[in-house]
Amino acid sequence: MQRLALSILTLIAAIAAVGSPAAALTIAGQIRYQANGTAVSGVSVDLIGPAALSTTTDANGQYSFTDVAPGSWTIQPHKSGDRRGGVSSRDSLHVLQSVAGAQPLNSSQQLVCDVTGDGVVGYDDAVQILQFLVHSASSFGAEDMCTSSWLFVPFAAAVPGQVLTPPSFAPGDCETGSITLSSLAVDALGQNFEGILIGDCTENWPLVGAALPTLTRTPTRTATPQPTPTITPRPIATLPVVPSNPLAVAITGAPPAPRLMRVVTLSSR
Repeated sequence: MQRLALSILTLIAAIAAVGSPAAALTIAGQIRYQANGTAVSGVSVDLIGPAALSTTTDANGQYSFTDVAPGSWTIQPHKSGDRRGGVSSRDSLHVLQSVAGAQPLNSSQQLVCDVTGDGVVGYDDAVQILQFLVHSASSFGAEDMCTSSWLFVPFAAAVPGQVLTPPSFAPGDCETGSITLSSLAVDALGQNFEGILIGDCTENWPLVGAALPTLTRTPTRTATPQPTPTITPRPIATLPVVPSNPLAVAITGAPPAPRLMRVVTLSSR
C-alpha cells in the first residue's frame, strides 16, 4: 500500500514538472549617443530568436522585452534619419584632413566617415557628403547597404552566453551591431548600445543652438551687356581764304575765287 502511494506521488510530481510553464525573463537596456551620452529615442530594437519581437526606445533611450522564454536571442537595433544637424560641410572637411594625414580618426569615426561603405575613408566619402548636403544624393551608400542611418556599438553588462558583435562594413555587406544571448536562462538587464550616426565625422549630434554653414546651389550670374558708346561728329567749319596778293585784284578787275580751307576739330572720347 505504501509502495502504491509513493508511486502515485511520484507520478503527480512528474506531471506537474512537465506541465509547468517556462520562466518569463526580461531583456532590457538603453541606447545613448557615443560621443556625449545623449539618449537616442525612436530606435527600433528587434529581438530575434524562438519568436520575432520588436520595440522602440523611449525618450530616455530605454527599451525592454518582458515575458521572454529561455533560449537563444539576438538584440538588433536600427534607426533611419534623425540627423539633427549632425552632418555638415565640416564632416567633409574632416574626411579630407584625415586623408591628408592631418586628422586622426578613432575606431567609430573610421566607420561613420566611410559613408560609401567600402571599408576605406577616402576622397569619395568627402564628395558623397557634399552631394548629400546639396541634395544630389538622398542618402549615403553605407546607410542604403545597412538599411539604417545609425550604427550601434554594444556596451552591455555581462551575462552567461553573451556575444557582442560590433558594427562593421564589408564589400556589399553591413553589420549594424548586435548582442546575442546564446543561452538565456536569467534576466539580461543593462544590454546597452552606443549609437553613432553615419556621416557625423565630427561627432557633434545633435547640434543645438548653432548655425551651420550649409551648401546651397546659387543661380548662375548672367553678365548684363553694356551699351556701346556712340561718337557724334562735330560740324566741319569752312573759312574763306583772302588772297595775300592785292595786285591780283587790280589786274583781273575781280578778286580771285576764294579758296576754302578745311578746318577739322577732333574730339576725344
